[in-house]
Amino acid sequence: MKDRIEHIGTVSEINGNRIRVLLKSESMCSSCHARTVCEISDSKIKAVDAIDRNGESYVRGETVMLVMKKSSGYKAVLISYVIPLTIILVLLLTLSGCGLDEPVAALVSILAVGMYYFFIYLFRNRIAGKTEFEIRKVIQ
Repeated sequence: MKDRIEHIGTVSEINGNRIRVLLKSESMCSSCHARTVCEISDSKIKAVDAIDRNGESYVRGETVMLVMKKSSGYKAVLISYVIPLTIILVLLLTLSGCGLDEPVAALVSILAVGMYYFFIYLFRNRIAGKTEFEIRKVIQ
């Protein structure tokens, strides 16, 4: 079992040992033969900052491999999805159980998750420092 997550990307910017890599994220629809006429299919370009720990030289447009520990991926899922869902469910059930109207309980729960994401935004640099991608050359 792999203990890391790997993605192929393209170098877009170089700033010292920090390298910005563009990843093309495609939905499962991208392999469908009807994707050109379907309104559902999508693909997105995502920018990721990686650290060159090996002292390699990279050029813009070069194809590279991004590597991240699987544990960092799990932490990202926890922060992005699990904790907010837990906040909504706990507050919604607790406030509804205390006799508060359900629409009001739902609004309070959504506002609480909004505050949670605001704090995540405020501490984004600290969080980003713990989930770093490493960059490696792709041998062709």
